[in-house]
Amino acid sequence: MGKNTDQAEEWLQKCYPGSAPSIATIKRWFADFKRGRTDTDDAERSGRPNEAVIPENITKINKMIMADRKLKLQKIADILKISKGSVYTILHDHLGMRKLCSKWVPRLLTPEQKQNRVDDSESCLTIFKRNPNEFLRRYVTMDETWVHHFTPESNRQSAEWTEAGGSRPKRPKTQKSAGKGKRYGSNEEVIAETEAYFEAKDKSFYKTGIEKLERRWNDCITLKGDYVDE
Repeated sequence: MGKNTDQAEEWLQKCYPGSAPSIATIKRWFADFKRGRTDTDDAERSGRPNEAVIPENITKINKMIMADRKLKLQKIADILKISKGSVYTILHDHLGMRKLCSKWVPRLLTPEQKQNRVDDSESCLTIFKRNPNEFLRRYVTMDETWVHHFTPESNRQSAEWTEAGGSRPKRPKTQKSAGKGKRYGSNEEVIAETEAYFEAKDKSFYKTGIEKLERRWNDCITLKGDYVDE
């Protein structure tokens, strides 16, 4: 997580955007452990229990999150007129939720597209296994890139509340490495930049991709047509 409070805050903000504790809380945690604390369990507290953590508010927050999984703690607290701490307790301890950043994918796939990917992978594997060397010798490779005329949301903006054990949400990729971060005056400039990007790649760039095909086909089948991580 980090060797000091600044590093810990940076790590928590990256992993739990919108729900990370404040720097004051992080400093208090560091101080507690330096004084000899050895566990992360909540200490016993005196006084009345949190009156905001009630079934009515738990139900309301659950409905709000189901309607908009990107809601921020402060927004929920303002609507229900309760503290951010109470909202955090309800989300984490009672609803078992955490906020995760979306995973980039080239585009969202329909069930039909996923099945097509499985069918294609199985067909390619069948041909490949007959004569791997001849298959790779005759294989023709290509690549593509999508350049969109708008700025996609940031990693933090994409974060969504997810049930415990749930997978990261996905969002279609809206920018690629070719020309990333540049501004263009016309479509022709975009096309020229993209073509130059791929022309600058040497043979090893495509050779490496071809050598990964067998593994990626198997992974695609295992994942039932979903995207394969690099």
